[in-house]
Amino acid sequence: MRKSLPSSDATMPERSDSSRAQKGEWLWGAPLLSFRYSYRELSSQDGKTHIKAKECRFEDGKFTTEEFEGTTGPDAYIDAVSAMHRLVQQQAALLLQPLSWLLASSIRNKPK
Repeated sequence: MRKSLPSSDATMPERSDSSRAQKGEWLWGAPLLSFRYSYRELSSQDGKTHIKAKECRFEDGKFTTEEFEGTTGPDAYIDAVSAMHRLVQQQAALLLQPLSWLLASSIRNKPK
């Protein structure tokens, strides 16, 4: 048994609503366009870690940017590189895991 919506809930808003159009919204309040861009750079020079970060966002009709630049001890660079190596190894293992059954069966079926 299907229930129908009351007629007041099923009506569409008028297209001439200029305040929503100026905010970049569709008829039901969803944003027409939004994006996020972020950039981070780590470098190590003279025993210090140099960090640069920038983030740009366009959400709810507003464009905002944030920038950061600073230095810290060498441990931050070493930790970041180690974390990146672990991440690449984990992704490579996930990528190659479906193929492992081919290698395992060829090794088991090898004549002695």
